[in-house]
Amino acid sequence: MPLNDSLRTEGALNVIEDAVSPYIGRSIAKTSIKMHCETLGMTAETATTDQVEAPVDLLAKAMVLFVGDRKTEELAAQIKAKFRRG
Repeated sequence: MPLNDSLRTEGALNVIEDAVSPYIGRSIAKTSIKMHCETLGMTAETATTDQVEAPVDLLAKAMVLFVGDRKTEELAAQIKAKFRRG
């Protein structure tokens, strides 16, 4: 499923960055997302919803250390919901 148009314009990966930056800092968020995307072989320009959710899931594993299970689940759900809105 392709990303909705507003996310493609805004930059889907920026949505992830904006969501987690308050908890881990913008620099760590940006670097972590970039690393996960490179590992997955994806770019913002070619990402589909399913592909963009993969770095969210990888990032969530580390986020647990900073904000705990419950908040990590909430953040991941909020980010994924933004990807599915049309």
